[in-house]
Amino acid sequence: MISNPVITTTDNREASILVGQKIPLIVSDEAGNAITQLTTIGIMLRVTPHINSEDRITLDIHNEVSDLSSQATVQGGVIINTSESDTRVLVENGETAIIAGLIRKIDGRLETGVPLLMDIPLLGALFKHSTDTKVSRELVVFVTPSIVDDSYMQRESLTEDGEAKYTPDQFSGS
Repeated sequence: MISNPVITTTDNREASILVGQKIPLIVSDEAGNAITQLTTIGIMLRVTPHINSEDRITLDIHNEVSDLSSQATVQGGVIINTSESDTRVLVENGETAIIAGLIRKIDGRLETGVPLLMDIPLLGALFKHSTDTKVSRELVVFVTPSIVDDSYMQRESLTEDGEAKYTPDQFSGS
């Protein structure tokens, strides 16, 4: 999956993007009462830019990937798989920082067959089929910060390459 979101923020102000969903989980409060709490799962990116001298930008980046596990706890609870990273990078204005290494490997085995007959020692193999699956996913984040001025904020629209598009009379004073 490839995504190309664009977000604007100010110096020293956190910006975030979330692609996911909120799922209801039943948890206990301090008194032991069961309550429903919404938990967010998906892909989350939080970035706080700090503009330095010479058009350099320090970025505090937190990214997180979470999803529901196919397994459950002994009490029947839900398991949420989470991978996250926190980092600080220094980049030039318009340059790209790359964050990688959030890798998730999922191994699975599914056995199907004729009930009871597939459980017979030695002969059971004739009545069942096993499927092994191996899935590997890696999240790679490309962050390209750009210092913008007031003319950027007054743009009409963005072109496909991300450049601002202006109408000719926009700055003529009319």
